[in-house]
Amino acid sequence: MSVREIAVRARAAAAAIAAASTEQKDRIILAVAAALREKKDVVQAANRVDVEAGRANGLREALIDRLTLSDKVMESMAV
Repeated sequence: MSVREIAVRARAAAAAIAAASTEQKDRIILAVAAALREKKDVVQAANRVDVEAGRANGLREALIDRLTLSDKVMESMAV
């Protein structure tokens, strides 16, 4: 999937969420939080690959630190 396709899908999803009721939005947020917790290991493994690529390409350590998805960061995203 291209970046353009992802952007088009994201825009469509944003429009659908904007039109959703508060109850529907609450269910969406809870589902996303559950998915983050369930897939935490997969997300963090992919993040480690990205972080190592960033290091190899000379990203500053301060930026690497902000990009790293620690357990604490993952949990804060799911709350």
